[in-house]
Amino acid sequence: LQDNPYIVSAVKGNDVKAGSASIEEIKRLYGLTDIFIGEGVHNQSKKADAPDFASCWNNDIILAYMNPNAITVNDLTFGYTAQYSPLTVTSYNDGRPGTEGAEIIKVYYEEIDLIVCPECGFIIKDVLSA
Repeated sequence: LQDNPYIVSAVKGNDVKAGSASIEEIKRLYGLTDIFIGEGVHNQSKKADAPDFASCWNNDIILAYMNPNAITVNDLTFGYTAQYSPLTVTSYNDGRPGTEGAEIIKVYYEEIDLIVCPECGFIIKDVLSA
């Protein structure tokens, strides 16, 4: 993305086709508040099989509106992580005598990633192809 000649030209000037644009320059060019860059991978194997990781996005870019303070009712955002199960607290004693023993307290809940408004984002296919 930073080395794309069209982006470099837009940031540096029409005559410049080589070089690199900084993330701050790209954010300013497109009026973005954040740019998250990462390689999303997922395990596409069955539960008992050896892991087989594949790219989620390949050579694509997703542009989305993300509201960091979104709640589950009447809020506009592309997606968020929601609590899937209630908060659960369990405790047990590890069984060792005296000061060697301990009370183990475990607090957990499950989360799920949701796309709640696909209209708040779009995907650009094969942008990063050579």
